[in-house]
Amino acid sequence: CNVGQNTNIQTGVLLNNSVVISHDNDLGECCYLSPGVITSGDVKIGSYTFIGSGSIVSNHIEIGENAIIGIGTAVTGNLPDQSSAIGNPMRILEKKLIIN
Repeated sequence: CNVGQNTNIQTGVLLNNSVVISHDNDLGECCYLSPGVITSGDVKIGSYTFIGSGSIVSNHIEIGENAIIGIGTAVTGNLPDQSSAIGNPMRILEKKLIIN
């Protein structure tokens, strides 16, 4: 993993293989970043959030608490608490994804 400067990582965060966290990020408690996730600068990820393998998060994005982002998603907009998103372009789902 690579972690950029001025990044704040709370307790219980899991950064899987080949994760890249750019500068000025804030990762809430118990986030799970799957293999190959990339975050750009000034990203805020809420507690208990899951980000699927190969997802990319654009600059200046806020992801809410307990959110789920599916595999390979290009996160180009903010995501509210308790929501799910998937795809490229990203689309917010009406029903939350279930992680088994």
